[in-house]
Amino acid sequence: MKKLTVFFEIIFVLSFVGLTLRFFGVEKAEDWGIIFYITGGSSFLISYLLRQSTKKKDTVSSDK
Repeated sequence: MKKLTVFFEIIFVLSFVGLTLRFFGVEKAEDWGIIFYITGGSSFLISYLLRQSTKKKDTVSSDK
């Protein structure tokens, strides 16, 4: 589960780099802008949800 969370966090960082390049006017990044928004937002949401589910499992296992 940890590896999956790290994977989505890496995708989020890469899409953030792409958005930064788009902001500074790199032409290739202009073409891919909407993809950066979609992948960045969805990967952030997925990694957040995975982290929350991992925390819940840890607290449940420590309560036993």
